Amino acid sequence: MDPQRNGRIWFVVLAFLVVGAGTRFYQIGWSVSGDHTTTFTETKSLTEKPFFLPVLERDDVQARTLPVSYGLQALAFKVFGTDEAQSRYGSALAGTLSIGLTVLIVSRLYGLTSGIIAGITLVLWPWLLYHSQDNRHYSYAFLFASLAILSATAAWQRDSLVWGILGGLFSALAFLSHSITAVVPAGLLLFLVVEVIVKRSPVQRRALGGYIATGAPLMITSCALGIWAFGSWVGFAAAAGWGRSPHLLGLAYNLTWGVTLLSLLGGLLSWRSKDACERMWTSIAVMSVAACVIVPLITAFRPDYVFPASLVFYLLAARVLAKAYESLKEQSRLLAAGLVGVVVAFPLPSVASYYQDGDRCDYRSAAKFIKNERHDGDIIAADIPGALGYYLDGPVVNASNLSREPQKSMPVLQGLVESGGRVWYVCQFSRNEIPTVPDRWLWKNGVRMIRIKKKRFDYTEHALDVYLLNPTIQDKERLEKEAP
Repeated sequence: MDPQRNGRIWFVVLAFLVVGAGTRFYQIGWSVSGDHTTTFTETKSLTEKPFFLPVLERDDVQARTLPVSYGLQALAFKVFGTDEAQSRYGSALAGTLSIGLTVLIVSRLYGLTSGIIAGITLVLWPWLLYHSQDNRHYSYAFLFASLAILSATAAWQRDSLVWGILGGLFSALAFLSHSITAVVPAGLLLFLVVEVIVKRSPVQRRALGGYIATGAPLMITSCALGIWAFGSWVGFAAAAGWGRSPHLLGLAYNLTWGVTLLSLLGGLLSWRSKDACERMWTSIAVMSVAACVIVPLITAFRPDYVFPASLVFYLLAARVLAKAYESLKEQSRLLAAGLVGVVVAFPLPSVASYYQDGDRCDYRSAAKFIKNERHDGDIIAADIPGALGYYLDGPVVNASNLSREPQKSMPVLQGLVESGGRVWYVCQFSRNEIPTVPDRWLWKNGVRMIRIKKKRFDYTEHALDVYLLNPTIQDKERLEKEAP
């Protein structure tokens, strides 16, 4: 490679690593929310219990099914710590490396224009930003799945045994970081069928041999481990209740609509492309979409599960934009840069909104308010007791989200109210108001003390309500005085 071109590539990669790290680590200490606190118990299970257990409890399964990502998270906890920010440093590093390595490999394979466009879109991708500032396993899985995709691309393009071996290795590491990354080898198999049977293209034998030699035994071992662990977890998964979500719309929204449409165009154009690797990316994308349709019929599912393998959508979109830029720059470089700039800037409102609330509800502020207002003997309940309990001393009763599962939460809250004492209830909303009957019950039995919500610049909102049930006369008089 030309030393001057090589130097430019490394300069660009370094720049993206700096920008990626800055955006990943900036304001990383958001409140815990959702199932983030389960990471601590699951990681503790992996590090403090024998790996092979005769009976698996819920917190034992994930870590043993996904030992690579949980092992890396355990290492990050040991090195950095476990508070809100520290527990996410490992994920932030993985997200940063994903951006830098993608820019490096894409630039070497397709030129700086494609590498830079891919890098910018990844930096401004809210979904990647969120998982890079999360203490779950998704960022590690994204790193390994992305390396598997990029290695397979380099292997096929160069018919390289070494890149093929790396592709197989990273595919296995990705599978041991998140099981849904099986869409990568499945997509590669679909791609091979398309190339051999439909397109009748020559097979890159060294690339294929290297991938199979490394990937096959590792993937078989990984599958055996996964089947063993998930056999004890099916009951938990089926009860999670994610199967009703519109997963394809969720995937398109999380990819951002601009990238979704560009990747669709790139997939259609890949059929006639001289570059078979674009059909490889399309095949993996097809398997990811298929997973969104098929997997919910079998077990619990949400769009986040296909996030680790979603780099292919950004590669397809980046190639479409790069080709458009190369075509337009012959007429006007300014016009070409302006068009690409406008398209890649579409997610900016969502990125700015992300830094308002971290795309999560603020249980830390809710806990602080309750600490200042609670009396001895008060009962505390929440839709996500682990998140609120992370900041409070004492038990938090599990009362499901009143807007999504009133049939589960109403009996719990009614029983707490009948105890006669004051009851605090914390529940989150995302533009979904409480149904009429539960809403009337709330206002009959209590008052909303505060709504915690930050202003965003997109349609999404993350509101957290703190209710006081069975308020005293003094509570009501105080609220009346504070009312505007």
